[in-house]
Amino acid sequence: MDDNILVIGIAGGTGSGKTTLMNNLISRFEGMVTVISHDNYYKRQDRPFAERCLQNYDHPDAFDTDLMIEDLKALKRGETIHCPVYDYAIHNRTDETVEIKPTKVVIVEVNQNMPRCLGGFDNCIHISEVDMIVEGRNDPMGIQPSGTATEV
Repeated sequence: MDDNILVIGIAGGTGSGKTTLMNNLISRFEGMVTVISHDNYYKRQDRPFAERCLQNYDHPDAFDTDLMIEDLKALKRGETIHCPVYDYAIHNRTDETVEIKPTKVVIVEVNQNMPRCLGGFDNCIHISEVDMIVEGRNDPMGIQPSGTATEV
């Protein structure tokens, strides 16, 4: 295990701003972070498209969490993984995978309903529903023109 690899979870509900925060971190630390989205670990569904459209994708049973935890452990050991690919257009996991190599920081965007995952991170940022109130701000980082941060 490589103790120098830091795994950070960004947790929150649908629409809470996880992706915005993650994209800001990627932009700020370009090339220094590996990113994984919990959405890539939705289970493959062998049901008709119309039924897949009705799936509750926030429910813990919708995810292949065991595989995600296994992949995170491999990254923490310094190993390359092959992350599944989820296709939102067809509401299903594809046969494709994406090779992901570990870096010093691994950021994982995770659904808030996954407490089992949250214990596996070195650090976790949780975005609560209260934080969603700030969604209307022009600057996602909360910086006003004067340079002062907004109160959340």
